Amino acid sequence: MRTPLLISVLAVTACGGDARVTAPEGTSGFARFVSIGTGFSMGEQSAGVVYESQIAAWPARLAARAEAPFLVPALRQPGCTPPLVAPLALNRTLAGPAGAGSTACSGKLGTDTLPANSVAIVGATAWDALHTSPRALVIVGASLDQARYGLVLPNAQTQVQAMQSHRPTLVAVELGAGEVMRAAASGLVTVGTSYTQKAAWTLMPASVFTPVFDSIADSVQATGARAVFIGVPQVMALPAWRAGDVLWQQRAALAAYGLSIGADCEGSTNLVNTVAMLPPLAAAARATGTARAVSCADQPGVADFVLTASDAALITQTATAINAAIKAAANKRQFAYVDVPLLASQMPFAAPAFSADGFFGSDAPFGLATSLDGQTPSPVGHDLMADAVAVALNTRYGWRIPVPVRPK
Repeated sequence: MRTPLLISVLAVTACGGDARVTAPEGTSGFARFVSIGTGFSMGEQSAGVVYESQIAAWPARLAARAEAPFLVPALRQPGCTPPLVAPLALNRTLAGPAGAGSTACSGKLGTDTLPANSVAIVGATAWDALHTSPRALVIVGASLDQARYGLVLPNAQTQVQAMQSHRPTLVAVELGAGEVMRAAASGLVTVGTSYTQKAAWTLMPASVFTPVFDSIADSVQATGARAVFIGVPQVMALPAWRAGDVLWQQRAALAAYGLSIGADCEGSTNLVNTVAMLPPLAAAARATGTARAVSCADQPGVADFVLTASDAALITQTATAINAAIKAAANKRQFAYVDVPLLASQMPFAAPAFSADGFFGSDAPFGLATSLDGQTPSPVGHDLMADAVAVALNTRYGWRIPVPVRPK
């Protein structure tokens, strides 16, 4: 069996003339720390998850500061799914060319017993955390989600049940992104009315999310554990999305990558998911020697990676309402709450202004705090997130989990 991952950091304090090793105040609260959530907590970086990104995720970083053990359901390289690799001009993942093979799942690394301390899963909704187990997915046939669930959770356990099985002393709950990211990432906004409706949906309103999340909050409270609830990032402010007019202003430079920016981009306020749209088109242009057209026009009813200003506003309003519900649930139960900082705007880690060469050629096109997908944090960003959670826990519970001084 693989040796369990034990992340530890020693804090040294002075007493008189002698130094002694002590744990930070609050360490006992991390004795059985469990993290529920989405890819943000699982360790998704650059649109993929692999062991190296899992141990760099904010829950593991936070546990390290408290000298606490934190096991992850380790995923073998090249990942599940394989993450993108720099530069984006390559249009490649750890598994090779992005495209058909980029959704591969390489399986588990080692034979550790599940569940680990992290039970978060990419794309999970609040409904999934409460109701979806690997066994429940069997009825819908083979899928990437099914592969992930079986690598993270015991066969008959949901995220919430796995959390309960740990008899936790501290629980982090990070949900709500699954309710908004489908619409943001795809450019197709289809508002749902129920998690179990037969028709596909991409955006679930806060009115549907809230009662399900309250049930999860009740389950956490029933364990007697302390808890921190994490909000949803304001996804439309993340640097993967750029206004069409930004691409128009860079049309000459983008032409060098085989991209012909359409006239409908001039002055356009539509938001383009640049990571989803541009690298595949540039790769196709390079392979064929023929320029590829880029349109910034939204195609209604199509997952075209383009959002109108009204679509983006609806996604933002939904995320804001979901955050209000999460914060209210935390306050009601006297748990800590954390808004996700907009890491792409935090100096000196902020995302630079868009440029064709920076986007396609840099190893950090979205700044040091954001990974290659322009949405999820880099290891630096996860450290900054661990800062925010540590501050919230210290404030709520009077702990002294270390928070490093960061450059301004």
